Amino acid sequence: MRYLPILTLLLVGAAILVGQAESESCCEMRLSSEAKTPSVFTAKVTNVNQPLVTVHETSAEADLTVHAPSETGHEAERTPYGKRLLTRERGGRMILRELRAGESVPQELDVRRLFQLTSGTYRVTVVRDVILGATRIPVHAAITIRLP
Repeated sequence: MRYLPILTLLLVGAAILVGQAESESCCEMRLSSEAKTPSVFTAKVTNVNQPLVTVHETSAEADLTVHAPSETGHEAERTPYGKRLLTRERGGRMILRELRAGESVPQELDVRRLFQLTSGTYRVTVVRDVILGATRIPVHAAITIRLP
């Protein structure tokens, strides 16, 4: 009988974890770029299975959290503009875009505006939040780019 409170706590914790795992799969993000301009890519977020999710849209540079480690694993140095973005609060226009199941919103970004990239291979990772109900859910994607 003295183990009942612990068992209850474990079951409640497991239910919370399952609920979080289900909500994280509500959306997907895909990254694509063209061979002629590999540093420019499109990040497309799609609502996979929820009746409605919300996306805040200001600019690709502000909405997307981007990292660009080289093939050696070292993060590329940020440009002055890329550094300012890290310390700047969101401002300017903000559009609340509602996505029904199957709908997408694309954003284009030139990663060279954020990072001082030299010739080589980079594994660019991108995170973008979507909102399901009152919960922010990070959606992740990655793309490998090769710069001549």
